[in-house]
Amino acid sequence: GDAPDNQVTLCESCHEKLHKGLIAEKDFKKRKRKSTRDATFMGIMRKTLMQRLCSELPIPVIETRGYITKATREKLLVLPKSHTNDALAIAQGKQGFNVGYLPEIAQIDKIYTIRPVRHHNRQLHKATILKGGIRKSNQTEKYVFGYCLFDKVQFNGQDCFIWGRRTTGIFTIKTINGKMIKDGISF
Repeated sequence: GDAPDNQVTLCESCHEKLHKGLIAEKDFKKRKRKSTRDATFMGIMRKTLMQRLCSELPIPVIETRGYITKATREKLLVLPKSHTNDALAIAQGKQGFNVGYLPEIAQIDKIYTIRPVRHHNRQLHKATILKGGIRKSNQTEKYVFGYCLFDKVQFNGQDCFIWGRRTTGIFTIKTINGKMIKDGISF
């Protein structure tokens, strides 16, 4: 196909060698593209996140753009690129302020962690077909004993999330970062 992921750029010499059969396609290194999954997720969640921040924080919350952040970080603060420095540049706001004022910034006591999760198993049926041509469903009911996938639960005083569930009421629980806490815990 002619999709960008399927193409490779060749110099004249390599192009001729390819047509003469001296080199094969498998000899070419395809450039791997960086995933844009995180950017896509933020594009989807941006409006919701802004509404939550505006309603829960006592300070004004506004959106900014990457080019504004970069200009503030490089020109006003004269700092190298890093997540921390970008956050500092974003906190400057429209007008910016004196860097000596930084210790006076009021800190909030909340940290928001958002993680994209699937809602269903995309495979609707089991791969093997039963006798009589019956296809067995591969999806668990939405609620199993009152719990659904990614519900927040507490186990031994620790906040966890349901990552796996079986119709028998056995669950897999993990932290929001995906660290396994318990596999095979009963409801």
